[in-house]
Amino acid sequence: MARSQILQLRAILSFAVLACSATTMAAERGSVPQAALADVALQEDGTLVGRLIDGEGRAIDGAIVSLSQNQGVVGRTATDADGVYRFAKRTGGVYRLTAGRVTRDFRVWPAQAAPPGAQAFATIVETPGVVRAQFGGLGLGTAVGIGAGVTGVIVGGVGLSKANDAQDDVDALRAIVNAMSP
Repeated sequence: MARSQILQLRAILSFAVLACSATTMAAERGSVPQAALADVALQEDGTLVGRLIDGEGRAIDGAIVSLSQNQGVVGRTATDADGVYRFAKRTGGVYRLTAGRVTRDFRVWPAQAAPPGAQAFATIVETPGVVRAQFGGLGLGTAVGIGAGVTGVIVGGVGLSKANDAQDDVDALRAIVNAMSP
C-alpha cells in the first residue's frame, strides 16, 4: 500500500471519528431532531384526554401518565381499563406526556381554536422491548475509543502487509544470492 493511500485512509478515519463524536455529542445534549408534534384538541371544558395502548393497540390499564410543560411536571394521573387518561383544566400549549419509558410531545389547542386535523385523543403507544438509537447513547470517549480501535486494525493490517512484502523481498534476495553462490 502506497504512502498516499495510507494518508487517505487516515484522513477518512479521522473524519469518521469526528463525525461519530459530533453525532454522539449532539445526542447527549438532546439536540437530535424529534418527530413533528401531534396536534390535539382539548375537550370543551378544557380537559386533555388521551389513551395509552401497547404496540398491538390494546389498552394499558393502571399506568401512570405524567404531564409536563416547560421542564416541569404539571400533573399525574392513571389510565382506566380502556387505557384512557384525563388532565382537567388545561390551556393550549406544548405538553410532554410520559408513560413508563415512552415520552411524546403534543401541541394542545383549545377546542374552538384547534386546526381541522387535530386529534381528539393524545395517544401514546407503549412498545416494550423496542430499543432505538443505540449509537446515540454512546459517550464521546466510547466513540473515540471505537475510532482508535478501527484505526489500530487498519494500521495493523497495513503493517502486516508491509512485513509480508519485506519478507518476500528477503526471500527473493536469498534466492538470488543462493543462485550466485558456487
